[in-house]
Amino acid sequence: MDFGEWRDAIYAKIVQKVGDRKYWENWAGDVAVIAQQLIERLTGLLGDESNTAESNTAAAQFDDFLEGLRGNLNDSITRDDAIEMLAQHLITRPIFQSLFGSYDFAKSNPVAQIMERMLAVLDEHALDTETASLEQFYESVALRVDDIDNTEGRQRILVELYDNFFAKAFKKMVDKNGMVYTPIEIVDFILRSADDLLREHFDQGLTSEGVHILDGFTGTGTFIVRLLQLGLIEREDLIRKYRNEIHANELLLLAYYIAAVNIESAYLDARRETAQVPDDVEYEPFPGLVLTDTFQSYEDGDTLDESVFVTNNDRIVKQRALPITVIIGNPPYSSGQDSANDDNANESYPGLDASIRDTYAALSTATNKNSLYDSYIRAFRWATLRLGDRGVIAFVTNGGWIDSNTADGMRKTLGTEFSDIYVYNLRGNARTAGDQRQREGGGVFSAGSRATVAVTVLVRDPERSGVARIHYTDVGDYLTREAKLAAVADAGSVVELSAVEVIPNEFGDWINQRRDDFGRFMPIGDKVSRPTVFGSYAAGVKTKRDAWVWNFGQRSLIRNVEHTIRAFNAGLSSSSVASSPADLSWSRKLRTRHEQDRPLAVDIEAVQVGAIGHSRRS
Repeated sequence: MDFGEWRDAIYAKIVQKVGDRKYWENWAGDVAVIAQQLIERLTGLLGDESNTAESNTAAAQFDDFLEGLRGNLNDSITRDDAIEMLAQHLITRPIFQSLFGSYDFAKSNPVAQIMERMLAVLDEHALDTETASLEQFYESVALRVDDIDNTEGRQRILVELYDNFFAKAFKKMVDKNGMVYTPIEIVDFILRSADDLLREHFDQGLTSEGVHILDGFTGTGTFIVRLLQLGLIEREDLIRKYRNEIHANELLLLAYYIAAVNIESAYLDARRETAQVPDDVEYEPFPGLVLTDTFQSYEDGDTLDESVFVTNNDRIVKQRALPITVIIGNPPYSSGQDSANDDNANESYPGLDASIRDTYAALSTATNKNSLYDSYIRAFRWATLRLGDRGVIAFVTNGGWIDSNTADGMRKTLGTEFSDIYVYNLRGNARTAGDQRQREGGGVFSAGSRATVAVTVLVRDPERSGVARIHYTDVGDYLTREAKLAAVADAGSVVELSAVEVIPNEFGDWINQRRDDFGRFMPIGDKVSRPTVFGSYAAGVKTKRDAWVWNFGQRSLIRNVEHTIRAFNAGLSSSSVASSPADLSWSRKLRTRHEQDRPLAVDIEAVQVGAIGHSRRS
């Protein structure tokens, strides 16, 4: 062994013992490969009709399992989605066994129980052999956990595992749901703001009896954990709040598991701190946690599951009947897939989207209103509908809605539905350039988001009628991420900020209000007949696949077109469909043609030479 190999071997042993983040990042690639292998094996076991009678029984039980998931999450859950969830459970099960010690999470959590039951049907196929190569990874987690005896330390480990595992092993799910870990400073700020405004408007606090608190997008459970740790819940109220008045939803299985670990551990610590005999306090599962698609679960006529995930189903039924007073959290920020090739579009929610159409979109003057159906804006609309006639909504979200033209209708609507609106603009828009980019400063979510970030607190007070008072605070120019988080921590709550009161203009502008004479300017272009700068108005040629139908030479263009047509036609005769942008660019019209089993052909006569010498296909 030469010096380099000796050094690497020693380093490997060191990081194995320490179990640091870098070491886990190195494992993430292996986890991704193993997860895919496990998914493929499960797919084969559950999807082959020629399997043995035992396997057919497993397939039948899997169908019941799938229907249960659809009832708890949404009807768009596919067999592939369900298989991926089983793979997630199988891969992460040893981690939770390490974290809990004597408490058997897999046998006690209501969702984990169902996963275990489904996997038990497949035990004869020795699925654990797929994860055998991860033993060293599991050992590193166990070694690190052994030295930690507090909730904060365990939560930090879970967050690192969550970020590293999901970011690489299940990237598609991350992209679709826009998961970002919320800095503790912002979490604490939101919780204190909600508590202060409850006391100011309703003479109650988060600890008060009857104040039901809901985190509809709990992620790893950070908001509920900090609620239990900050002292905002009085000791004598702790048991009541935990068992009856705190609620949290999560859509992603692994995030749900981690939330359960975090919240239940935080509660156990809090109980032991207040107990006369700490060792007598036993571990107590959190009854307010639900695996569900929050948007779907509140759709009118949503069909729930009453046979598979029974306990989980009972929890969402109970939650829907409760009078929610406070809604907190960091909603998903995803606006959907980047291209049709991703096959990763956001779900649709007819009832919720209709409400957006009748409010935010109806009052908007924008032409393209698609962004009003982004996940975080849906969260604002859902929370508005879910809140009772009095209460508080406190979110940290993309802050683009504050001054975008498309969100003018949203701002107008919020102004009529709430009595007070507090906005703390943390800036950080990385989609700017030059000096403006420097002025925006660092993003508080680090690499997790390129958008403006803002904390918004909405108060609905029936004692105050009329237009909402809008309290606006800008964090300031040229600040680093650390400086912004320090400012948030120092402020403590929105009521402590030096806010300016914003008076919206007739156009629904809050900040950067347009000049009154803007409407008198000659438009650049317009669909109606009136004087414009340009004589025609059009969106231009929309090929949906410029990479394939434009080129600098006729021969190159024909080769390109023939390649993508071959990829499309090959998909008609096989079970696999081209999904790589290197082979084909999908569009709605092309997918329809594929479903109709209609092949494509090259039309040489349609190849034209453009005015600037570029060949194109019309």
